[in-house]
Amino acid sequence: MHYFTLNSRDNVHLGFLVMLEDEDAPAEHGCFAVKPQAEDNTAAEYPAEWSVLCRLAAEATLTWQRRGDSIYLQDAAGSDIGRWQQQHVRLMGQDFLLNDLNGVM
Repeated sequence: MHYFTLNSRDNVHLGFLVMLEDEDAPAEHGCFAVKPQAEDNTAAEYPAEWSVLCRLAAEATLTWQRRGDSIYLQDAAGSDIGRWQQQHVRLMGQDFLLNDLNGVM
């Protein structure tokens, strides 16, 4: 399991992303979850980003798949909803920065 903070492009904390690898093919695909969590006024300052995170948090099944040097994020229907490359992720048209929490916890 891998934990990341989801931050705005100007590095304001908006929530968390948690990834699980499938046991049959480690580091190639798995599922993920999003949890919006921010200060009260932060959601109002970043309404588009906050809306995306809330919609994804309500999804029952979110998956990821490694393709080349990127990770593609998918909804329950298997449609691509985002792309992750290095510390940048684009979800449903919104850009976020990721900070790895594994070394911190």
